[in-house]
Amino acid sequence: MKAKFVFFIYLLLFLALTWPAILDARSSFWGASSDELQAVWNLWWTHKAIVDLGISPYFTQWLHFPSGISLLAHPLALPHGLLYIILAPALSPAEICTLIVLLGFAGSALVGFLIARDLNLSTPAALFSGYAASFSNYHFLHLRGHYEFVSLELLLLWLWLLPRFLNRPSRRQAIVAAFALFAVALLNYYYFVAAGISALVIVATHAASRPNINATVVRSYLTLMGATLATSGTYVWYFFRSIVAEPLLGGHSVQLGSLHPVEAIVPGRFWRFSELSNQVWSNLPGYEYEHSVGLGLGLVIMTGIAARTKVLRNSWELRAWAWIFVVALWLSFGPLVPSGIEGLHLPSLYAVLDGLFPFSRLSGVPARLFVLSTIAAALLAGVAVQELLKQKRRVLVALLALIVVIENLPQPIQMSNPSIPSIITDLRQEVIPSGFALLDAVNRGPLQLYYQTVHEKPMAFGYTARITKRVNKQNRAIRRLIGKGAAAELCEQYHFSHALLTPQQAQRFVGLGAPILQTDGQGLYKLCSSEATV
Repeated sequence: MKAKFVFFIYLLLFLALTWPAILDARSSFWGASSDELQAVWNLWWTHKAIVDLGISPYFTQWLHFPSGISLLAHPLALPHGLLYIILAPALSPAEICTLIVLLGFAGSALVGFLIARDLNLSTPAALFSGYAASFSNYHFLHLRGHYEFVSLELLLLWLWLLPRFLNRPSRRQAIVAAFALFAVALLNYYYFVAAGISALVIVATHAASRPNINATVVRSYLTLMGATLATSGTYVWYFFRSIVAEPLLGGHSVQLGSLHPVEAIVPGRFWRFSELSNQVWSNLPGYEYEHSVGLGLGLVIMTGIAARTKVLRNSWELRAWAWIFVVALWLSFGPLVPSGIEGLHLPSLYAVLDGLFPFSRLSGVPARLFVLSTIAAALLAGVAVQELLKQKRRVLVALLALIVVIENLPQPIQMSNPSIPSIITDLRQEVIPSGFALLDAVNRGPLQLYYQTVHEKPMAFGYTARITKRVNKQNRAIRRLIGKGAAAELCEQYHFSHALLTPQQAQRFVGLGAPILQTDGQGLYKLCSSEATV
């Protein structure tokens, strides 16, 4: 079956599962957690930095002015930004976000299908594996605004190319695989960690199968290592050098970000029929926005069936996927794994990883590594489909497939289309002197970032994933000056020429003058005299 036709099938399935969201996709953004607005800012900033300013997008003074901040620890998702640069002349931001989502789901399913075909699964079994790998509770959960997690196809591409390289080593394959891994690194820190974990398991399992080693194989391996060090290795070096130079603050609680064993099976908060499992997930600790990832009983049963087959024992790649399932599952439980007995916890792989590599603490949400278990379960379920079809147990296959579909149905997809106050639109025409910035003391979080894509002015603060101690100290000092109404200090010390303030905030400033622009709830004021900004 041709890849284009398979992609079209999966695309239609995605549109059906999320209907009628696509009807609003030309003017609205997929998601309702507000993080989708941060993703829109990521696209805008990448274009602004590379095309307009000619600088690296991984550092910005347009947020947390005047010191600025490194974006290496921020989910910038550079591949999305590069796509935006290419398509921005023809498509709107909402349309480009829609394209990212469509490629993320239909493209992920297609690559899952290709992986399954390389595992010698039949076309029906491979189609099912591709479906289960992409149209999962895990994937739909992150459609609420985490576009970097939506682009699962890049991680799957790496997981497809690495075994192909190991089976048929060549320098060309090595370079292609290395750049696939680099794309994952530029997309998402968690997926990059998942790519590294899966690579260790795949390579170890392949080595245990005693492959033939010759000069050509050695040269190919050295090419892969060299290309990886030159690409992903360089990125990792700059990443760690950045966080060593300036320690990061913020992040998620590892305990609340860890998966409970029950959550690995039972569909959670964002399942279409979540009221049926409410008594299970609502009583468990943690972030409900991260934990609605359960495989469902259908996939669990099919994975169990696959584990009993001879096919699994005779294929090193399938054995590797079985190990990936186990390792990723154990890691997703975090540093403390409940045993079912009060006060007793089982040994944790995450705790070992955390001890050996302290930088792993940056992850914060071990539950996100469950993506590997989801993919592995989908591929093993394809093995079960193939074996059951060989036994002519078509009714059982149909029943299990139906259960999997039902257990992974998402809630109706919400779309975001935030209104833009007229003052934000008019602010775009206001001139901010060179070397000065806007102090937005009214808007917060992702909405503040989204408004910046409209007014395009450097500004204080900013909703970044992490901040440094230096930025935190600076922001606290700026907020204290806002509280005191110290316009002169904000202008002279921090170079804020204009400020968006509420009427209550403006009353604290003596001699501020009338607002330049005004709308309900906020006004734009000048903080500097004309002499101060010359």
